[in-house]
Amino acid sequence: MEEEHRDLQKKNEELASLVKWYEERFRLSQHRQYGQSSEKSEGQGLQLLLFDEAENTSEPKRAEPEVEEITYRRRKRESSSVSRDNFDELPVERVECTIPEEERICPECGGPMHVMNCNTRGELVVVPAKVFIREYARDIYSCRRCERENTKVGIVKAPIPEPVIKGSAASASAIANIMIQKYAMGVPLYRQESSWLNEGLCLSRQTMSNWLIKSASDWLLPLYEEMRTKMLKEDILHADGYSGYGKLDSAIRRCGCWAHARRKFHEGTMSIPAVERKN
Repeated sequence: MEEEHRDLQKKNEELASLVKWYEERFRLSQHRQYGQSSEKSEGQGLQLLLFDEAENTSEPKRAEPEVEEITYRRRKRESSSVSRDNFDELPVERVECTIPEEERICPECGGPMHVMNCNTRGELVVVPAKVFIREYARDIYSCRRCERENTKVGIVKAPIPEPVIKGSAASASAIANIMIQKYAMGVPLYRQESSWLNEGLCLSRQTMSNWLIKSASDWLLPLYEEMRTKMLKEDILHADGYSGYGKLDSAIRRCGCWAHARRKFHEGTMSIPAVERKN
């Protein structure tokens, strides 16, 4: 009977501990979803008293130092918000708005008029992408004398830029535009296909996909391999690659981040009932 009682008591303690754990997880989940994102503590009760320098060095009877009030003027700091419009670096196209010289007649007396002032206003102009075919006309030269006197005629071809993809109409600018739209702006190929179709250009997503794969294999992959080779020759590499942590040598000493450690302390306090936090 006593053994059965002890078993029930032990099981009850385990269940109580499990319920408490679930309550802490629930409170922490509620705080993450609905609570404040700030990690500011709710008073002295949550502060970890790791240092007591202020208490040990305080002198309550010591007179306060005299305060000298100094006033000065400073220039107001401009807002550094990225949303602030700034067109200072853009090129300016000036449009002259004038009156023909023969029409510069004073409406009051009929005398000639001159320019006394000039008002300006600016507007942001967007020029859509310009698409065209660049055709390379390659001259081929031969020798007139050889044509008349020799059986073998010398032929020289003018130099011509090599294509990005042999046998393809793709240019570097076209491929770069597709890459930027897809990977930087998040525009999928089917939407790019529709956008080009609205501009009168029929360029299928299959063609664009082939261009991306081929150009990445021919031009970007060798660049990546060269960069990787040079990086691996360095003694120290600074990286934030979590996938590589598990592959490190066990003899390497790992140092944790204090900012992340502090966050876990804060989450631990949030899992405690509000009444118990202040004790």
